[in-house]
Amino acid sequence: MWTRFSTVALCAVGCLLISGLYLAWSLVGSPGELLTTSFGRFLLVKVCLVATMIGIGALNEFVLMPRIGRARAAGAEGSVFRLALRVFPGFVTAEVVLAVGVLFVLSFLTGSARVEAGDPDPTLSGGIVGIGVLLAVLLAISFVTTAKLSERLSRPAAAPAPEPVPSAEF
Repeated sequence: MWTRFSTVALCAVGCLLISGLYLAWSLVGSPGELLTTSFGRFLLVKVCLVATMIGIGALNEFVLMPRIGRARAAGAEGSVFRLALRVFPGFVTAEVVLAVGVLFVLSFLTGSARVEAGDPDPTLSGGIVGIGVLLAVLLAISFVTTAKLSERLSRPAAAPAPEPVPSAEF
């Protein structure tokens, strides 16, 4: 069940990243406007909160889930249960606090940095669409790699091979 949820979560994060980058492009005229406009500064705070949430998800995917997978493969169901009860509540609490922070910051994101700075509205071009498609492909490759790496980390460690016995040839 956790593996399936991780796949759905990765797809959701990918959709959020692509749509968020498009909105940032359409609402912020230049990188400098992220620091010089109130919209840009609130957007940066929101991005930091979301990035922290994604980082917690990565910890879950690359540290906790592989430990649980190895414990299950070793038949240590009690260890799996204890590990989940010890770590998951902290992750969930942190993500809930961060999500509330994102919702709070959203209340201040009105208008756009382009309007505050007096920039013209953006025009969609083939280059922008191409960059978006390239980003989507790179995210898909990244997420497939993430899933494969997480699966590999979840496998139990193979027993070390015995050392060869030196022959007694003279």
